[in-house]
Amino acid sequence: MIPYEKKSHPSPLISAVAEKFPMIKVITYIIGLFDPYGIDHSERVAILSVEIGKRMNLTDDQLEELELAALLHDIGKLGIPESIRAKPGALTEAEYSLMQQHTIISKKILERMNGGISPNVHAGVLHHHERWDGSGYPYGLIGDTIPIYSQIIGIADSFDAITHTRGYRLAAQYDHAVKQMVFEQNNTVIFSPEPFRHFLEIKVEKHV
Repeated sequence: MIPYEKKSHPSPLISAVAEKFPMIKVITYIIGLFDPYGIDHSERVAILSVEIGKRMNLTDDQLEELELAALLHDIGKLGIPESIRAKPGALTEAEYSLMQQHTIISKKILERMNGGISPNVHAGVLHHHERWDGSGYPYGLIGDTIPIYSQIIGIADSFDAITHTRGYRLAAQYDHAVKQMVFEQNNTVIFSPEPFRHFLEIKVEKHV
């Protein structure tokens, strides 16, 4: 796998968000130092999340919060040992259990930041691994008890993870990733139906 290159300057997306939340430059710089893949992943998740949010007619303020939550959704992984976070193979049950703690760590980090970040963003970050059928974590929330930002980020996060190579898995082609997600959705309805419908619309329009 080709190693990721550390970025010396913030991307246009991060620079734009930093106009209102200056601390985002420092946070993403730190993430980039320890996990270059992670910041690229978070930017892609933010872009797709906002696309879905627009289809759902979220307000400009909501889209801004959604974008920020998506950019910060994995910040808690900095609290996970690199031996687990970057393991070139499948995680053991114990390691996976520890990895799941990154959502709670993320929320704790955000709570200690003095940056005027909305509680909606905190919730969006904390619950982005919850699933519609209650099979997610950290609390096994079901259906609409999952915050809307989390519902959206969860879909974008899953798609990006499937379509980009990780140490333990090769990237899937975009069309295969969509088919895999549709198959899982038809079996168990793990994704929120409305955001997932808009996600599919976006991918069909882009001929993916």
